[in-house]
Amino acid sequence: MNKQIALTNIKDVPFGKKYVFASYLKTDYVDKSLVINTDPNYNILEMIFSSNDYGIAEWVRGKGIRDCHKWEDEDAAKDVSYLSRRYTAIISNGNVTKDYAINKIISDVLNHIEDKNLCDLIFSAVTAENPDITINIGSFGFTVPA
Repeated sequence: MNKQIALTNIKDVPFGKKYVFASYLKTDYVDKSLVINTDPNYNILEMIFSSNDYGIAEWVRGKGIRDCHKWEDEDAAKDVSYLSRRYTAIISNGNVTKDYAINKIISDVLNHIEDKNLCDLIFSAVTAENPDITINIGSFGFTVPA
């Protein structure tokens, strides 16, 4: 399966557009993803980064990085109960720091996107001191491949 993250869907939503980028480990099993929600003028409102290796992080305009979680490891998943030792499920395991979100989750996702201009723009936004930064992705002319 393709390890590079590619644009898989663009959807009109009540507040603007939703862009979904993903790579897959196997059919229907997402490895890494980036969901970008924009207003009607293509200004980013929210980004959700998901790494199969490290966890999930969210960036919201005006608030910055928030609601970040890493995946629990297999040993932690087995420790909960007798049943979970037999039927292990890896779930998100509590909050992580902003540094962990940037250096592990977000960096992992961005390192798998081919368009380095888009990566640089997104990385500068999530690391900016001012979370009110306006990021416009209208110039990228995204289309979903056939």
